[in-house]
Amino acid sequence: MGGSELAVPDALAAVLDALFEGAYLVDSQRRILSWNRSAERITGFPADDVVGLRCSDNILCHVDESGENLCLGRCPVERTIKTGEPASARLYLHHSSGHRVPVVIRVLPIETPQGPVALELFREDMALHSMRERLREMESTAMLDTLTGLGNRRLAQQTITKRIAERERYGRMFGLILVDVDDFSEINDDLGHDAGDKVLQVVARSILGVVRPFDCICRWGGDQFLSVVQNLDSHGLAAIGERMRGIVEASSVEYDSRSIPVTVSIGGALSRRGEPADGMLVRADSLLHEAKEAGGNRMRID
Repeated sequence: MGGSELAVPDALAAVLDALFEGAYLVDSQRRILSWNRSAERITGFPADDVVGLRCSDNILCHVDESGENLCLGRCPVERTIKTGEPASARLYLHHSSGHRVPVVIRVLPIETPQGPVALELFREDMALHSMRERLREMESTAMLDTLTGLGNRRLAQQTITKRIAERERYGRMFGLILVDVDDFSEINDDLGHDAGDKVLQVVARSILGVVRPFDCICRWGGDQFLSVVQNLDSHGLAAIGERMRGIVEASSVEYDSRSIPVTVSIGGALSRRGEPADGMLVRADSLLHEAKEAGGNRMRID
């Protein structure tokens, strides 16, 4: 950029603000030059807190589906600036509340007299919209957990009963993924229940961005969540569970000027012909305890 700072014309800023997609301009040093209103809405970060910072300065911190940070060597924006080639990807960005949001991004190269810049456009993944719509429908049927915004235990039980009936009648197999927040009692004891509630909300929002729109995700009780997943084998079950684990690990909770690391342990069980719901739940719970005993932040499946 030759030491001169590129100013974003008012006309361009107005155009970007009119977009439904999040949009921001980045210079060759990955410094954010503009941040539109949709970017504020999707990420929770106001423009005043973002413009002038580098995109890797703990703002978006894109991660892939395994939770690995892309800012160190795999940044699509940096690649576009270096190569002049557009890029696209499905990633998870960091929301100001601490959870991860699945987004689809496009990065476009732009040449200016001061040097190359990049425009990143991003929107929430449509699967997340579909899942939110389904959860909103549950609100009127007393099947929504008020703290996390996910389905409640009643919804999980009804879904399992339905999936078992489909398995016995049509041979459609399904699986359970039981998620437990690591060291949750210590968080409650050390920082109080408000901090614990915030951790639960961050975990809920992060795993909501992982599950598929035709699956079920619920708060099972306390610090446990349960997902009822269908149309997969053991490899698919492991892939979804590992994605949940990695995305939660890439999340964080800021509480009372303190950063709380968050991880989960997971047990996954595939259905078996003739097995009742209690049998599946016992197996998933047993595998969850194996993951806990191995140190936490792990998944075990049968």
